[in-house]
Amino acid sequence: LFERAIPPEAARVLAADTAPLALGFSSTEGRLSLSDLPWELLNDGRGFLSRRRGMVRLLEVGGRLPDIPLREGPLEVLVAMASPAWNPDLPPYDRAQPVIIRLDREADLFRSLGGEPFPVRFHLRFHVTPSELDEALGGRDVLHFVGHGNVGFLVLENRDGTCHKVDVNWLRERFSLYPLRLVLFTSCLTGAGPAGIAGVAQTLLEAGVPIVLAMFQAISDRAGRAFYRRLYAGLKDGEPLYQALASARRAVVDEEGIPPWEWATPVLFARPKALELPLWTFPSGPGPAEVMEPPRPALPPLVPRPEPFVGRREERVLLARYLDPQDGVPLTVVRGEGGMGKSALAAEMMHRLAGRFSFILWLSARDVLPADYLRRHLADSGGLAGPPPEVGEQPADARFFHALARALGVPDVHGDEPAESLLQPILRRLEEKAAAPRPPLLILDNLETVAVSLPVQNLLRSLPRRVRCLVTSRHALPAVEAPEVPLQGLYPEEVGELLTRYAGVHGVVIRSEEATELYRRAGGHPFTLRLAVAQVQKGAMTWEEALQGLRDARSETWKEAFDYIFRRSLEAAGEEGRRALALLSLFSPLARREVWAAATGWEETRFGRAAARLYDLSLVEATPDRALYRLQELARAQAEVLLGEVAAEEVAAAKHRAAQALNGWAGRWNALLSPSERRRQAAQAAARAAGRSVEEVERAGEEEALAGFEMEAENLVAAVEWADQAGDADLTVRLAGNLARFFGLRSRWPEGVRTHERALAAARRAGDRRGEGKTLTNLGTVYLQQGRWGEAVEKYQQALAILRALGDRQGEGQTLTGLGNVYLQQGRWGEAVACYEQALPIFRALGDRRGEGQTLNNLGIVYRLQGRWEEAVEKYQEALPIFRALGDRYGEGL
Repeated sequence: LFERAIPPEAARVLAADTAPLALGFSSTEGRLSLSDLPWELLNDGRGFLSRRRGMVRLLEVGGRLPDIPLREGPLEVLVAMASPAWNPDLPPYDRAQPVIIRLDREADLFRSLGGEPFPVRFHLRFHVTPSELDEALGGRDVLHFVGHGNVGFLVLENRDGTCHKVDVNWLRERFSLYPLRLVLFTSCLTGAGPAGIAGVAQTLLEAGVPIVLAMFQAISDRAGRAFYRRLYAGLKDGEPLYQALASARRAVVDEEGIPPWEWATPVLFARPKALELPLWTFPSGPGPAEVMEPPRPALPPLVPRPEPFVGRREERVLLARYLDPQDGVPLTVVRGEGGMGKSALAAEMMHRLAGRFSFILWLSARDVLPADYLRRHLADSGGLAGPPPEVGEQPADARFFHALARALGVPDVHGDEPAESLLQPILRRLEEKAAAPRPPLLILDNLETVAVSLPVQNLLRSLPRRVRCLVTSRHALPAVEAPEVPLQGLYPEEVGELLTRYAGVHGVVIRSEEATELYRRAGGHPFTLRLAVAQVQKGAMTWEEALQGLRDARSETWKEAFDYIFRRSLEAAGEEGRRALALLSLFSPLARREVWAAATGWEETRFGRAAARLYDLSLVEATPDRALYRLQELARAQAEVLLGEVAAEEVAAAKHRAAQALNGWAGRWNALLSPSERRRQAAQAAARAAGRSVEEVERAGEEEALAGFEMEAENLVAAVEWADQAGDADLTVRLAGNLARFFGLRSRWPEGVRTHERALAAARRAGDRRGEGKTLTNLGTVYLQQGRWGEAVEKYQQALAILRALGDRQGEGQTLTGLGNVYLQQGRWGEAVACYEQALPIFRALGDRRGEGQTLNNLGIVYRLQGRWEEAVEKYQEALPIFRALGDRYGEGL
């Protein structure tokens, strides 16, 4: 091509300098064919010209080039992204269905530019529809479109996630209204325009866009990210667009794993007059670059987006319609057998639709129920008949309602209410959230565990009209009318894609005939397929061995296939892996790596080997940082069987070790929640190092502690029991004590009473008088918070006698304060003052400034309630400088 198109004289000029090369195409009919040639591959014998220098294709098209405003301030860049889930003109399993792009991953490129010295404002828009794109183009200088394209059209989305193609007529009409200086595409074939067919780039030039960077052929996601990462880096450093383009081509060449021709896919088009305009360099200046995203609610950190997520195109579209804030319905149910991917589909939809909601709550009914209850539930194959089962001292539905109420922020939830009493407060709270401009989304996962409950059914039937609730369940919900999206096995073509994706992640290869037979024998069951791929990857078996085993087992249903594959997975896990898997079933809903490791009693190398093998075999799930592990429901049922085979004394020892590890976390979190001089000093040091305020550091610590306690609450309550069963009274007392503040803050009083009563009995059996006294004080505080005045006074007085006998002045002061608080609540002013006046000199003698300040404040409250105004002012004025000196803003405000 170089020899045919470039005369020798021009070749000599090109060899003499590195100026950008502009290729002009006339407006005759023939220019369509010429422009379709791969000019970016011009090679002069020394290399490819477009990798050494900028290259621009100049197209002479009709129409006037509008005036492009060169405004002051940052460049406004619209990043519009679309990735439809389904083209309804094709079967859902057709290979021509659009590849689903992870738009969040594509957005990370622009997020990474935030704060850089680059005076650009990026406006990110996800899953754009034609009307949303049209609206968002106003006031922008640049458009960068990420999504699918083809010769003559772009693929946007409808609100339900189906394809909406916009052709050249729509593009010409809409883009002629906006004076954009540049349009960039991460979209296949947007730069192509074969003879007689108007391409996307050509159409935008005709509409008045002076410069368009488009893709001449198909481009992979990886190549597109590598290309634009380097292009924006060059623009940020002040390089002209054509120079940054050449550098970006070289970056694609240097990126491993990208086909060797993709560097030539990007093509830069321009109107000839654009060469005369100051449009080729982005503005320079200190910036910083800003990234503006549509508001979206916080997403649950323990529910990541599934990767890979394949198929379910019809189901995704149906759920998008049912959950649509404008035209959807309050309740939708996803029903399917265990392991079919109900939770994965719900997580995918949550991430995809997050921007449409003001608040998102994910609550798994299994996650609020302890492991022993789940064990009984999973063993029960009798369906939904029967009353709500008891879980410890509470019905399962009550525990579910308490968790839901707390997650919604319903006030005054104490933890001992029956489910029926929480129904109306929950509905009122949902009505409040539904009044926001964008509605709330509730995802209630694994609801079959409590679906038999009448209050749960009443909740689902009474959801406010603007609320959107997605339920997953293994069974149809009784007495509840709602659209249902059933999940069956995947289509054969989807299984092929899924296996290919799994295999690609795990680095193995599967032939189409192997995938077809595995699909037939596994019934398209996703979890079984994942296990099979993992086994092949780990070398536990070949595909032929897997298929022959299924043939020998005469597996004709997914359950038979699962049993066989899981059994083989357990064999591949080895003795250590099976033991670790069994011990993981002790924890619900998940386990921290350190706690799980402690339960095994193994040193790090041994445990790490077993945990890694279980994860590689897909027998356990983990967060991306491998800090938290959990069991899929079918794996949990099998792990419970393995646990039953472990000797009772070994299980008891594992529980004791786990309790010790959990107490370490509880102690850390309790320290973060408890105001103290030590906490203040640590926060001051951290604040100096991070350049933040002390209050910000302390608040972040408190949020970390509350989140940790919330996540581990079931395991921590179980740990108190495990420590007691091991005869470790000291650990039992310390665990209960570390939980006291959290239970008080969250009004989880039944758990506070239960754990402290167990700790009290353990301390008395062991003759631990100090532990008994501390536990009595904590128990008195729980009763105080519940308004059980008589029981609170009794416990405080018992504690006071013990602590005084031991000479525990700190404990004595704290108990006197608690006793005074009871009398304060009862209106027994004289007795309250007497307690506070006894506590005050104790705190002063110990140098406990915080205890002193709190006691002075309490005295001020009593005097104020008595109308003793001058004495109240005096005590408040004494307390105020103490709290200010401690940096205790909360105490200062009180």
